[in-house]
Amino acid sequence: MTRVLAAVDRSAAATPVLSAAAALAHLLGAEVDAVHVREAPRSELAVPAAGVRIRVLKGSVVDALLAAAIAPDVAVVVMGARGTPAGRTPAGRTAIELAQALAKPLVLVPPDCPCPVQVRRVLAAVDSATARQSVLLRTLEDLVGVEPEMTVLHVRDDASIPAFEDQPHHARQAWERAFRRRTGARHGKVPLRLRTGSAADLIIATAHESEADMIALAWGQNLSPGRSVVVRAVLERSTIPVLLVPSEAPGPVNEVVGLSR
Repeated sequence: MTRVLAAVDRSAAATPVLSAAAALAHLLGAEVDAVHVREAPRSELAVPAAGVRIRVLKGSVVDALLAAAIAPDVAVVVMGARGTPAGRTPAGRTAIELAQALAKPLVLVPPDCPCPVQVRRVLAAVDSATARQSVLLRTLEDLVGVEPEMTVLHVRDDASIPAFEDQPHHARQAWERAFRRRTGARHGKVPLRLRTGSAADLIIATAHESEADMIALAWGQNLSPGRSVVVRAVLERSTIPVLLVPSEAPGPVNEVVGLSR
């Protein structure tokens, strides 16, 4: 059976992580596999498990989680973005290390995420470099099914707009027609939003406007200084789970492209 691997610790993020994992497992028809890595011999885990059995792993946190996540029946990994709302941003050290090493979709859950977590609406953000939005939607469908409402946000910065493009309304219509041709009739009713400006600002604002329960981004798995600036900013500011899809992972996910700059 497919598993959603939920990595929990002793922080305030543990409860929303378990809740988000349960919501994804419901959509996937999967089971939640909650794990806690115990580095110290007497390290105790005190979270309201609400009937969820928590497996204890030993060793280095990142190594232990990676070893557990590579199992073929693990579809997605869920963990806390940071321990407290005022914790290290864009995410804690463990979350950053795992995100950059994990070749599977990862959901980072902020500690102040409203509970219970539900996944009724998903905002998928793509930028001007995206050529295969249909693959992004298919990947999201693999992870969350077709039940959640999907909104696609296409963000362009001012520099990406040709100087001769003086009819933005017609440009938007042309982009929407091209998008629907690529994605097919199945996605004919997906709301499309074409906006220009700061990508991170627009993603956060659109997520709020659309009442999204999750933000989906594809990225190049590099959070070093000056890289993945959009992903970094969204992680710093989002109060809802953020799904990160590696753009260079093997399999179908390898074709997902998004806000990786």
